[in-house]
Amino acid sequence: MHIWFTDLDNTLIYSYKHEIPLPKTTAEYYQDREQSYLTERTRQFCTAFCRQPDQWFVPLTTRIQSQYERILLREWLPYRYALIHNGAVLLDHGVPDETWLRESLTMAADCAAPLMAALADLHTIAEEAHVHDVRPYMVYAVSEQVTPAFVETLRQCYEPQGLSVMHSGRKLYCLPQVFSKGNAVRRFCERFAARTDTVIASGDSVFDLSMLAESDLALYPQTLTVPAVKGRRFPISGFFADGLCTVLEQELQNAPENNCK
Repeated sequence: MHIWFTDLDNTLIYSYKHEIPLPKTTAEYYQDREQSYLTERTRQFCTAFCRQPDQWFVPLTTRIQSQYERILLREWLPYRYALIHNGAVLLDHGVPDETWLRESLTMAADCAAPLMAALADLHTIAEEAHVHDVRPYMVYAVSEQVTPAFVETLRQCYEPQGLSVMHSGRKLYCLPQVFSKGNAVRRFCERFAARTDTVIASGDSVFDLSMLAESDLALYPQTLTVPAVKGRRFPISGFFADGLCTVLEQELQNAPENNCK
């Protein structure tokens, strides 16, 4: 069996602010406007992938549940599982898995105090409406005031207390270190995968490095610096979403039949 863990934003779907040089379809609406898009090539490949019983498609995203539920991908593709909140929550047909959730709450129990303190720090750089309290999974802010110096200060303060501080553009996240995408892949595979299964991962940012490191096939933009991975690397040039679909399609066609169950 092949299990494909994939990031969503800037990996499969792209904001309306992003130039998409290929035929596309709306992937998400927000406040009655088109928010993000999926190329037709990506949609076709993902649909074909999900139709194979020995291939599992598992989105793995930092999005919280309300943000994830806006994505139309769920309506188009027949997949069962998704990992949201950076892997802290497992959805089974859109419903949080209670066993996974209990495990996550136990794993993050020691991070309650630093998360509360980090939330207070985020309020110093962003207005109330742009600070998001999603404890015990994470806190994050969207602000133009995020500076490298502020990010480094938070890291020095909170990483010794068990939090990860992740920065991308105007977004700054603080979350328990146990909620890495790589750890989510390990947890999922321990529960559902066999030793002979092939783990595939695709992602575009530093948020995805731990997930890529856990994969047998790692697909990422060639502009991303990726440390050692367990399996083979596939740096993709050009438009990432369609490039990764092309490479993955070729790899699946060439895969020996005995790699699947």
